[in-house]
This record gives sequence, structure tokens and C-alpha cells, in this order.
Amino acid sequence: MEQVVVKHDFFGFNIFFPRNQDELEARFSGNRVAGFADFLASELASRPHRGSAKEAPPPARRESGEWNEALYLAIHPDVAAAVQRKEFKSGKEHYELAGRAEGRTSGVVPSDWNEEQYLKIYSDVAAAVRNGTFISGYHHYVLAGRREGREDGTPPKGWDEEAYLQVNRDVEFAISQKQFISGYHHYLVAGRSEKRLGGFRPTNWNEARYLADNPSARIRIALGDYSSGYAHYAAVGQQQRLTGGFPANGIVEEWRQDRPEISKAIFQFAEIFRLLFSATAVRDSILTIGRQSEAPAFDDLGMRVWREHDETMRQLGGLGKLFHAHLINWRWYLWLMPPRFMYCFSNDRTGMTSFDAYRFMLRQAFKDGTDARLFTPPLHASVRTLMRELGLEERYQFWLKQLVAINEEEARRAGRQPFPLWDFSDTNLVTTEAIPAPSDPRLMRWFFDISHHRQAAGDLILDRLLEHQEPGRTIPADFGVRLAGAIVDQHLARSEARRVDWVAANGPFVAQIVAAVRNPAAENRQAQATCW
Repeated sequence: MEQVVVKHDFFGFNIFFPRNQDELEARFSGNRVAGFADFLASELASRPHRGSAKEAPPPARRESGEWNEALYLAIHPDVAAAVQRKEFKSGKEHYELAGRAEGRTSGVVPSDWNEEQYLKIYSDVAAAVRNGTFISGYHHYVLAGRREGREDGTPPKGWDEEAYLQVNRDVEFAISQKQFISGYHHYLVAGRSEKRLGGFRPTNWNEARYLADNPSARIRIALGDYSSGYAHYAAVGQQQRLTGGFPANGIVEEWRQDRPEISKAIFQFAEIFRLLFSATAVRDSILTIGRQSEAPAFDDLGMRVWREHDETMRQLGGLGKLFHAHLINWRWYLWLMPPRFMYCFSNDRTGMTSFDAYRFMLRQAFKDGTDARLFTPPLHASVRTLMRELGLEERYQFWLKQLVAINEEEARRAGRQPFPLWDFSDTNLVTTEAIPAPSDPRLMRWFFDISHHRQAAGDLILDRLLEHQEPGRTIPADFGVRLAGAIVDQHLARSEARRVDWVAANGPFVAQIVAAVRNPAAENRQAQATCW
């Protein structure tokens, strides 16, 4: 490419931001995926990290905690009778004098026993405990559950909880909503019958070859999306027909394994075919033919226009209603993605950060001689205020400084000038546009919603980036600041001073934002984040 314009979105730099598989590496990518994987391998080799999440095999079940006299006597009614006859002072005395040597189950619950999970799995046991038939789920398991072949709730050797949740994202979310206690709990209740993958790795799986053949999997593992090649395969690789993980079944598979680019080409052809002949494509083709007499639905740049958008927004109550709802509804999923509800740049297990892709992009652009124009989009002052209340302002400032620093570092490395990097997210004429009242159905001049700007703002951004002066269109003097390391701190301080003025002028609305963030129901775990 000779020239590119690149928007850097703070939301997308969250290492926990979900990546839509349909927009990822294997669909129509060239050889840059392998290049990025090699770049990561080189970069991460020198960084401190915790390594694999794999823990040592769990120790044999051991007892811990306090002695439960009632439990021991309930498990062993003959001992209870002996204690009643005064033959022993207590069940504990019996266990120490005779029960241990006899191999009896003690009155101490094993440390890895999950009482809550056992009762969740078996509702009949929970009912029996409630009506007093059993003291606890563990009591039931010892007397009946083990003999009946019931799962004790403890994952067996070989179970990979992390991989199961990575492959089955819906289960991870269900756990965050307290529908299940763990992935293993889900597997026992539903996943096994649904034939869900990820929990147990097949014995004939070749992890090393899969990773060697599929650089896209190495990238996703470094990001922290998956903990292993098998988890990647179970989640997406199988759909993409990636090879290398299992032994070849016949000559054709052997040929494909020796030429992984063939599998990629087959997958891409299938994707193109699916796009060309999908129900949506066929419908749009029919509409195109049948509506030739209508005005074109594309602008002079060839972009499709959603002409009904403004009317749709009015029918929803206008932007004032939508702005207020999104900023004070306690569910800020753009910033704090479920189920973690926190924002981090780095995966401390692998050492990768969300800035690595940015650095690689700049390095390639400098190498290829591409003219890159970089920018951060406008964020309304109310959004920046919400971010500050959520505990994200420090991270936003760190993010902005890193964009500047990496741009300058890669420029020095290439012996070039840094690419122009413009910030439109500060407090300026556009980002302080008045928000209509919730009862006012009017739209806004610069914004579509809390995270998207309208074409009018986009035109000003392009004018600034491309140093263009459109007749009859004037760029506000304070809209857009070209960033450099020497001025970024001053720029942030000036923007914050202007935001404080906006807060003073919009006290009641700001008070609603603050109250929403501090509400106990607010889904914000940013204060618990240990990663950066």
C-alpha cells in the first residue's frame, strides 16, 4: 500500500476484548501472519512472563480442616452406637484408636472436595440434604454416591478447565452469571451430552506440529485467547481445516499436512464461495436488479449509505436518550468486557501486549515505504468522564503515550521521521457537543452514538490528516493535536483542564454518571486488575 489511514481505538487494545473469528487471520490474509508470529517469538523471548498456565498434577486427595464429629458418626452408625454405649468417648477417639487402622473414612472432608458443585450437579442430593436425610453432599457421596457411580465433582486427571472455557465462551459467561460453578460442572451437567470439546486433549494430538504448521494459532496463544494449540483447534482450527494436530488419515491428508498452504487456500475458497452465494448476497443481488430505477444507495466515494439511520435513531428516542442510557446503565461492555469486567494491555502469562501488533504494523510500514496517517477518534467528554470514574483514565493516558513512544522508536529504528499521529479524543469543540435531553428526539451533529462519530466529523479528521482544505469547510482550531513525546504530557494536562470545565457546566448529568459507577450493581472489577 502506498498510503493508509489508521484509527487506533482504545477499546480494541484491551487484551480481553473479544475478537470476532470471522474477521481474524485465516480468512483472506497473506503471508503477514507468519511474519507477525515470527516477530512475536523474537520479541517475547526476552520478556519476563509466567509461562504456561499448566499446573503440576494435583496431589492425591488429602484431608484438611477441622474434624466433623457428626459427619463421622453419620457415616459409621456402628461407631455412633458404640459411643452411645460409652465404649468410646467420641467418634474421633474411635478413629484414632481403631478407625484409621480399619481404613474407615474419617470425619474430615478432603481439601479438594467441592460441596457446592456436588449439590449443583445432583439436585436430588441437595433436596435430601435440605430435608435432613444427609448431613452434606460429602456424606451422601461416601454412603451412596460413590457406589452409584456419581461424579464427586473433582475433575479427573487430564481435565483442562482453562481450555474448556476458552473453547466454550458461552460457558465462561454462564459461570460469571453464576449459572455454573466451573467448566467441569457444565461438562458433567450438559457439555458431555452435547459433545463439547476442549476439556480433554486426545491422546494422539501433536501439539508441536500443529503450532509449527499454523502461525495464526501461535499468535492467538500469545494473546491469551487460547492456552494451547489444541484449544485453538477445538475452537476455530477445526472449522478452518487446519492440519498438523492429528496423524494423517490417508495419502490426501499426508499431502495436505506437508503443504499447509493448500488447506488455507481451500478454507479461503470456501469462505469466498459462502460470501458470494450466501442468502444475504443473493437477496442483495435481487434487490439491486429489481430497484434500478431508485436513487443509488452509495455516495460519491462508493460507500453504502444507510439512509434510514437517522429516522431509526429518532424512533429509538433520539441520541439524548441513548447517550444517557449507555452511560448510566451499569453495563459498560465496550470498556469492561464480560466476564472479566476489567481492562488490561498485557498477558502476563506470555508477555505479549496489545501494542505488539501496532509495533509490527509500523515496522512493516516503514520497511515498505507506506505513508501511514495515524489518529485516535473523538471521544465525547461525557465518555472520558465515565472512563475516569471507572478507573480507566490512567490507562488511557498510558495508552496514548505508548502510541507516541512506539511510533518514535520504530522511526528511529528505520532512520525515518515518525508517522503523523493525531489525537482527536481530547476535550475540544467536537467532543463537548451538547447532548440533547433524554426526552429530546433530536440527533447530534458530530456523533452517531457514544462510540461512533458522524461523517461530518470524519471529514474534518481526514482534512486534518491529509492536510486538505475543502472549500466551505473549516476545521475547528482545537480539533486535532499532532502528538510527539515532547508535548504529550502538556497536551493531556490541557485536555483535562478543559474536561474539568465541562464537568462544572454539566453537573447534574455528571452526578448521574458518578452515581451509576458507584452503584453496588455496577459490573466493574477494574480495581481487582493485577495486569497492565
